[in-house]
Amino acid sequence: MSINQNFPEVSPSLLLDFANSRTLDPRITFTRSSIGTYVASNGLIKTAAADEPRFDHDPETGESLGLLIEESRTNIQINSEDSTGYTTLEITPTVPGSVSSPDGQLNANIITPTATLDAHHLGLVSSTASNIAVSVYAKANTYRYLVMAGRGSNNASKSPVFDLQSGTVTEVAGSVWSASITPAGDNWYRCSVVATSGSGGAVVGVVDTATSHSGVFLADGTSNLYVWGFQVEESSSFPTSYIPTSGSTVTRQPDNASITGSNFSDWYSPNPQTWIINYDTSYLVSNIHNPTILNLGATAYQGDIAIRVQNNNNILFWEDSGGGSPVTFINSTFTGQNCLDCKYAIAVDLPGGNLTQSVNGLSDYRTFTAEPFKNSTQMFLGNATGSSFKYLNGHINKLAYYPQRLTDSQLQNLTK
Repeated sequence: MSINQNFPEVSPSLLLDFANSRTLDPRITFTRSSIGTYVASNGLIKTAAADEPRFDHDPETGESLGLLIEESRTNIQINSEDSTGYTTLEITPTVPGSVSSPDGQLNANIITPTATLDAHHLGLVSSTASNIAVSVYAKANTYRYLVMAGRGSNNASKSPVFDLQSGTVTEVAGSVWSASITPAGDNWYRCSVVATSGSGGAVVGVVDTATSHSGVFLADGTSNLYVWGFQVEESSSFPTSYIPTSGSTVTRQPDNASITGSNFSDWYSPNPQTWIINYDTSYLVSNIHNPTILNLGATAYQGDIAIRVQNNNNILFWEDSGGGSPVTFINSTFTGQNCLDCKYAIAVDLPGGNLTQSVNGLSDYRTFTAEPFKNSTQMFLGNATGSSFKYLNGHINKLAYYPQRLTDSQLQNLTK
């Protein structure tokens, strides 16, 4: 069996090319006991039925992102697509049925500040959770600036302002909010904030300049902007995919994908092995999350092999000897690499203890002492053996497994 100096000539025994195939390999068992939304290739938000995998896309370019795997989340903001029943302060919401929203329907909301010198905003549902993620889709019309504010110890001078023309966000120093703005196609943006302290309700409003954090200005009574898809997720350090509501809160159940039995054993052998993985995950805030890219094992956390992302955005390779004592590798030479969205490869040879990791074309070789890998019987994709708190919350674009150790140069070339 020959191997090219730069790329392997042998085919992987497992190849899951989700981004290109946009289908689920028949060996994979997939469940999600609720609907879920995703972005289709035309850039519009679509709904997947229960137990239907979601193959997500970039809403602007149509690029296929791969299989979406998320944890369970609940949108506690009822009537997410109709703000006419929300509490208001000097602002009028309407749903005229003439403006297309990010799902392609004519259901976008128009919010028009009244002709008064005051703050102009909608009130969202209150929450006492320590962390909340608030998001809304917004589009400029005759106004271009959206503001999000409120929530306990927050005050108006600390409110992020979103520029719906430039796609940027301004935020004063010291705010307990973190804020982001993401293009959603057709000049729509998804505007998101996360509050890490305080309690109470959030507000979404209109301001007249990029630095009008106080929200107070004299409106003309006719200028407005478009909003749609309000979402409030409790105990959340980042927003997840849109969860539509109509009259009550809605929970999206977790995505679970696994390969077991002969569907697993037909292609897997423990020593040696090489994994090539393209993935992305939502931003992290603590070690609690540690999103899992893949996890192998006979039972939970016994004899496992896991590949995860740490809160420092670095890759962690974990091999459990069977007694809860892991051998871990965190490669300091990858500092500065965006391992929240990267190409990753790892080749391991046991017994003997040598390992090479490569991220985005960078490579590092290690030797170590460890037991041979156990004979795992299953693989979980984007989750740690059924764990409820280590979901990827992102996409697996491509995954390949070779039952042999590829060369270090090949790993580098495959991750460039």
